[in-house]
Amino acid sequence: MKASPAGLAALRDKYLEIRRLRAAHDAGQDEPPRAALRALAARFPGALRELDQLPDLLIEERLQALELALRGQAAAPGWASVQLAYHAWMRFALQVKRGAGAGLDADGSRAQLETREPFDLPPHRISSLLVREALEPPGGRLNPWVYRRVAGELGIAPEEVPKSLFLR
Repeated sequence: MKASPAGLAALRDKYLEIRRLRAAHDAGQDEPPRAALRALAARFPGALRELDQLPDLLIEERLQALELALRGQAAAPGWASVQLAYHAWMRFALQVKRGAGAGLDADGSRAQLETREPFDLPPHRISSLLVREALEPPGGRLNPWVYRRVAGELGIAPEEVPKSLFLR
């Protein structure tokens, strides 16, 4: 999965929102509005952890790298593809789980997933088997399943996925 301009712009939006939320907090505003946190988490699962854990300097470095790539002045950073794939796979899994909670079967969940952002999984990749796997990931934990999916897609080790999200 190569980072598209739309995907890079989406990641830029994520980091701009994280920076905005932090600045509001640093300025003494009370808790961020739940709606803003929910929207960030829905679009970018894992972003709330980034909000809590990433140093301000790293957020600024990521924003700068994304801006340079979007202007064509640098290649897209390698971590961008990992993040886009992670967010897409985790959104997929969470949508499947919500669909199951609403009583949808695997085919119903697949149909529900047809309304996605441009950087999400292409419809031809969403099978009933994949939906069932997301509902009951091996080992029972969703994040390791997503890490393995991303790693397999990008040809990297699964332990590299969280590093691209939460570390330098």
